[in-house]
Amino acid sequence: MYTKLLLRGIVIMLAITQIGFMVLLSGYNPKLNATEIKEIPRPIFYTQDDVDKKLKIIEAQTEIRVEHSVTYINEKEYTCLVKNIFFEARNQSNAGKQAIAVVTLERVKNKRFPKTICGVVQEERKIGRCQFSWYCDGISDNPNLSSKNELIAWNETREIATNALLGKLDIDLKGATHFHSTSVNPNWGFERIIKIDDHIFYKES
Repeated sequence: MYTKLLLRGIVIMLAITQIGFMVLLSGYNPKLNATEIKEIPRPIFYTQDDVDKKLKIIEAQTEIRVEHSVTYINEKEYTCLVKNIFFEARNQSNAGKQAIAVVTLERVKNKRFPKTICGVVQEERKIGRCQFSWYCDGISDNPNLSSKNELIAWNETREIATNALLGKLDIDLKGATHFHSTSVNPNWGFERIIKIDDHIFYKES
């Protein structure tokens, strides 16, 4: 008999305890009026796409984009621009480097050329012949940064590439899509714009 009473007491205590936990988890407070009871905050779960949208992470193909004062850029495209400026004009003046940056980006805008910087830089119009000779000359496409002069030129080039993508260049060569060294004289039939250092720049007529 005492055993049965004890078991019943334990069951009742467990039931009361369980109810207490349920009340506690529900957020109910008997001292609050019904109008004062607020819903318990629930966690919000985001998918990866939601997170990307929240953080405004935008991968730009051919340009730097500014979203809420934060700049994002596709590193691969940026590197292609830097290398093109560097290998075509590392021994040229600041204006000469800027001019190569303009030609590269003007080609991206032109429907006759690929739509990305890397596409423009790596384009081959004829078998074994690249639009920019350094890309298929058989020499390493990486700068020799152990050389003081090349390191200086590389750093200058990176700054120029960044300013070019932000539209902050000092030079105005709008429409320029072609250039060549003064050591050659191709019969292109394009409109000559200007000579800068060892290069002559043109735009399509």
